[in-house]
Amino acid sequence: EAQRHDREELLTVFEGFASICAPTNNRVTIHSLLGEGTTVAAHWSTDYDCRDGAKFYGTDFDLTGKQVRGFNVLAFFEIASDGRIIKINQRSDTARVALGLPSS
Repeated sequence: EAQRHDREELLTVFEGFASICAPTNNRVTIHSLLGEGTTVAAHWSTDYDCRDGAKFYGTDFDLTGKQVRGFNVLAFFEIASDGRIIKINQRSDTARVALGLPSS
């Protein structure tokens, strides 16, 4: 899903993702990194199991027992001169499809 986040929105996304993932069998595989100037491009995939009782981002869809394998993400990071990430543009697989949920 195409997304753009400022710092506060990104923290909310991370908190939401953390509330879904069970604390076991989770993996991130970095496939490639490429940087030029103040931009870094990254491609990674994630594998994770869902927590018992987890719900999909503000819905009633129960994720208990669901697993995601090979969820691909491509992101471009804008880096400040002091090394901080100041902007992220992300494109990923569709989380709903990966979790077997209805499209809306």
